[in-house]
Order: sequence, then structure tokens, then C-alpha cells
Amino acid sequence: MPLIPPSVLPLVPSSFAAGDRVQYGPCFAERLPSDQWACVECPNSHRYTDAEIRQLFVDPVSLELMGVPLFSPAHVSADAPLPGRPVAKGERPYEQDRPYLMCGSSGHAEYMGAISSGEEGPWGATQAALTSQSRAGGEEFELSLTETGTVYLRLIGTAVTYAYVPAEYPSAEESADILSFAVVRAAFPTDLVVIDLA
Repeated sequence: MPLIPPSVLPLVPSSFAAGDRVQYGPCFAERLPSDQWACVECPNSHRYTDAEIRQLFVDPVSLELMGVPLFSPAHVSADAPLPGRPVAKGERPYEQDRPYLMCGSSGHAEYMGAISSGEEGPWGATQAALTSQSRAGGEEFELSLTETGTVYLRLIGTAVTYAYVPAEYPSAEESADILSFAVVRAAFPTDLVVIDLA
């Protein structure tokens, strides 16, 4: 599986606040008032620092194993309406054979899989095209569709949310903009800076 190049940096907030949330792979971490991050489902597990959370956005190994993180700021509640408009029952929100980048999971969660075409995009299994509508959601999912074509899915009764962002196979120059849009800008405009790895 190809690694995501470290030079492809998503944009993240210049500073974190208590209540900010990051979903990555099977984990859902929230920033505590103590300036540490804890997994919501396993509060007694390892506490993360801001630096460790930032590393999830840029480390090629983390990105390969867990996919592109999905960031939600504290001022957006976990049960707030999804961005865009609700997807009507029976509607098919994905465009056939269009590549999508999946954010919030690597596609290995037991109740969600990556849209698969059998061919991986530049970011590995987290980017692929839709070959059938079998992944378009079901009774257990709440879906929305934005004007830009991003499809959001939330597992009903939870805060677990995924974003499928249309991502044509880009040139290197376009990659950073697509990732930035995927992670934050599509839903949560905020003051953003590029992480400096130096």
C-alpha cells in the first residue's frame, strides 16, 4: 500500500481547545480541560498530547494504518446536524466511479468499509471509487450531501462520523488543498495553519 507523503499536509487549527474532537481509525479522542486528549470510549487508556494528535495528521505510518483524521472543533456539538442537506431515503449520494477520499477511518471499522473499486488511489485504501451503491448507507446511518459533493455519514445514536470527499486523482500540487478541504474546510471553517515539521 502506498504511503501518504509527509509533504502532503492537511491544515489543522493553530491551537486546540477543550472539547475539540478528532476521529481516526477506530478511535475518537476529545481534548480535556487538562490539555490532554483521551479516547471517549476508553478514558483510562493512554492520554495524548497536542503534539501527538498533530502527528496523526502528518505521520505516513499513522495515515496508512488509520486513514485521514476528521477534526471537529468544540463549538460544533457531536449531535449537530451534518453539513449539507439530508440524503433522502432511496437517494444515491455517491457518483458512480468517482474517486472519494474517506476521512475519519481507514475503512477497517466493523460497521464501515472503504468504497472500493479494487484499485487504490494515491492515499491507499482510504481513497477509491464507488463501483456499487452497497456502501451508500442504510438504516443504521444518517447521511448528508454538500454542494461540493462531500457525503457525510453518522452512525445513528453516536458521534461516529465519516466524510467521503470527492478527490480526483490529483497532481502533487493539488494534493494539499484536497486534504485540507477534506479534513476541515468542508464542514468546519476555522483559523487554520499548516503544520511545520521542521
